[in-house]
Amino acid sequence: MIRSRFAWVLALAAATCLWPQPCNAKDLKTPPAQPLLHSLLRQGWLAYHRGDLMTALILYRQASNAFPNDPSLRYDLGCLYAMTGGFSMARQALHQALALNPHFAMAYDALGQVYEQEGAFDQALTCYATATELKPQESKFLQHLGRIQARMPEEDPR
Repeated sequence: MIRSRFAWVLALAAATCLWPQPCNAKDLKTPPAQPLLHSLLRQGWLAYHRGDLMTALILYRQASNAFPNDPSLRYDLGCLYAMTGGFSMARQALHQALALNPHFAMAYDALGQVYEQEGAFDQALTCYATATELKPQESKFLQHLGRIQARMPEEDPR
């Protein structure tokens, strides 16, 4: 049995989310065009894989502040906030990612997961539906949409 909300969040993230690997990790294999960004992401990615989520969060926050117009950094930051239980900050970062790129399906899906974990099923449904509309071929988005539809309370037929 999972004993804390934090452990539940990590278990849910590991089982169903796109969170386990920051989306900027792929950039670490190419020569850095922006050395500061590359250094922060590399250190953050290594901290993440060591299980040091707080250090990863600090480093990704620094990267996001240094490069405020990068939606993928805001997405990564939102995912790390969610993994550490900072749902309010996660929502804020994910909304910022979507303001920078309104077609960022992964950010809609991650925001849906945050809303779902907070019990805001209507908002989660909207986010999952948008993610699925943007990338209908993504099976995880369809799984999340189906899961939230199953969790939605039945409407009273009266």
